[in-house]
Amino acid sequence: MGIYLPEQNLPEQILPEPSLPCLLTARCQEPLIKISVIAMNPPKPIRRTCFYAGESYDMGASMGHLLFQLMTSMKREVDARMADLGLTDAQWKPLWKIKLGHADTAFELAREMSIDAGAMTRMLDRLAAKGLIERVRSETDRRVVHLRLTAEGEAAAEHIPHVLADVNNDFLRGFTKPEWTQLKESLQRMLLNAQALQEEKAEETE
Repeated sequence: MGIYLPEQNLPEQILPEPSLPCLLTARCQEPLIKISVIAMNPPKPIRRTCFYAGESYDMGASMGHLLFQLMTSMKREVDARMADLGLTDAQWKPLWKIKLGHADTAFELAREMSIDAGAMTRMLDRLAAKGLIERVRSETDRRVVHLRLTAEGEAAAEHIPHVLADVNNDFLRGFTKPEWTQLKESLQRMLLNAQALQEEKAEETE
């Protein structure tokens, strides 16, 4: 099997063997040469499509910038609608996670939301002061304190998924269901690419 790589000065002993084809491009739109590689199970050809070029890069048209702008706008709209319920961004998220059963202790909630224990304690103090949560010591391990929604907390949490659904629907105004499905699948593919990049970096550091 052979591999195409960007043209460079290579030692004569590793120049390609004409009888071995290759198809892997390392970068976009660069001259290609062949290098012979012996492999028992040749991998499938890999090609990377380039949608952007550095010499003509426009940040305003980049996927990353557009996604960032979209998320910023959605967050702003969610925050405004949650404020109508008397909830801040720092308050509705822990309420919703407790409601879903993702966490029931301060430690679990801090880990789930990726914030430090001190900030989480202050946040929970504010929720408790508003009468939305209560702390209940474990009956089996007195060192553990569980978090529970009060009746007021349950009532507030009931509104959260409806607010999130309404904001998403408003931002998807004019989309057809097939377009919505395709958009979700495309974003999921990008997330998988991001995950693959992180795994490649982790392997390189091992």
